[in-house]
Amino acid sequence: MKRFSERERQILALAAEGLIDKEIARELGLSVNTLRTYWSRIRSKVGGASRSALVALYTRRGRSVDPHASVAAMSEDWLLDIKTDLITASDAINEFYGLELGVAHPRSSYLSGYHPEDYKRVREAWNQIMTGALDSLHMMYRVVSNCGVQWVSVFAELKRDSQGKPDKVVGHRVASRNCVSTCEPDVRVGFLRVTLPGRTLWLDDVSKELVGKSESDRESTLWLIGRDDVLDAVDALIASGEKRLSRDYRGLQRASSSTWLRMDLLLEPGSQKPAKVLGSVLAFE
Repeated sequence: MKRFSERERQILALAAEGLIDKEIARELGLSVNTLRTYWSRIRSKVGGASRSALVALYTRRGRSVDPHASVAAMSEDWLLDIKTDLITASDAINEFYGLELGVAHPRSSYLSGYHPEDYKRVREAWNQIMTGALDSLHMMYRVVSNCGVQWVSVFAELKRDSQGKPDKVVGHRVASRNCVSTCEPDVRVGFLRVTLPGRTLWLDDVSKELVGKSESDRESTLWLIGRDDVLDAVDALIASGEKRLSRDYRGLQRASSSTWLRMDLLLEPGSQKPAKVLGSVLAFE
């Protein structure tokens, strides 16, 4: 691949962040016609390709050309083994999801972070590339964390084994700087604890604003779920034999700006039986 000019790298980096041509032109102080000329030059260096393919190619290879480019600084790598359904991800990705560093994790550990409105679309994209219906893809979706709701761009490429069957998926995750909240975090975060075996529920002040006493509370207040929902989720977590559980709830009232609530629970074992469940509730749009 021929070396890209500084301006061409800037264009590819901004495209990787999800900006459209009008936004790229405004960011770089170019006319749209001039930007189209740059795109033609970029394509001439790689033999012609679609915009998504160009950006994916640059994200995959461009870092060795210029380690100081913005994409290089923001890219985060991961590898999915299709046979085991385990993902080995960079420390930056695992830190974002609150997962142990340096080890592989089930793909479901990363799916739980998706915004509920993007979950189905992203799952369908995963299925397409894992089954071999697609050899590569570029998608953007929202991820929810305690720090807010963030858009990311993901580039994924399918690797096949010697018999041509889907084997692994190599991916690159790029944070979209223009979509991250720069003011107040766009989530409200509360914490809870359930002591076992008596299922005694403790809520902090924020959780008390989000978790009502019963189902009827939803109809007249800003509470998004009832305490019975929390205890039902705790029972489901214990019965599953897993350590973590995540559930999303749609707000039934527009009494506040938050219309979704995500509850994440972590089982903390005792000497013989589970001792308590620690959890967080995130209200977000």
